[in-house]
Amino acid sequence: RRSLKRLSRRAARRCSALRFPFENQKRRVRVHAFRMQRTEVSRRAYQACVQAKACRQVPARFRAPGKGNLPMVGVTWAEARSYCRWRGGDLPTERQWVAAARGDTMPPRLWPWGRHAVRGCARILAPKVASIGPVGGQPCDASAFGVLGLAGNVREWVRRSSVKAGATTRIARGGSFRQAEWWSRAATRWRIAAGSRVDDVGLRCVGVRESGRSAKGR
Repeated sequence: RRSLKRLSRRAARRCSALRFPFENQKRRVRVHAFRMQRTEVSRRAYQACVQAKACRQVPARFRAPGKGNLPMVGVTWAEARSYCRWRGGDLPTERQWVAAARGDTMPPRLWPWGRHAVRGCARILAPKVASIGPVGGQPCDASAFGVLGLAGNVREWVRRSSVKAGATTRIARGGSFRQAEWWSRAATRWRIAAGSRVDDVGLRCVGVRESGRSAKGR
């Protein structure tokens, strides 16, 4: 049994290295201090932008009337950025998002809360089928800076673009209620078509003045 456990741990480490080759890169990157929203943007908050005629309304299937505390989903990358700019900020860069999720210590965290997975901490597809939940609804899914929901609930658009095979795509970070535990790690990175409307991709902004602690990175 002991040999099987050792083999299982070795296989897990190898699998991690194959899926997340950049997770253990040992280099310091300086990120200037920034302010990030503590939770994802809610549907109620996004609708305020629509009512102000500064944001485009999303299709009805993404609105969920009466559930304004759920994360806003179904927005394209451009619509997400328009909302953040309306608030006086912008989408986070990848470096800002990673700094908020992994902390400013070495070695960096593998999950927002620490170096090890904690079952039930993030709203993900485990141990049973999950569904989207209210913003800030998983207090255990908190980074060193108190930012909530980076590992689960919804994936989040970031500012970087990626051009591959002639089609422009954008990057989303984090895990979601549709993803398994592996993909709740802070190193998870997704390429998604910029014009896509997905029911597990949302947003949060940086540079928006709200109460809470600023996220800092190195």
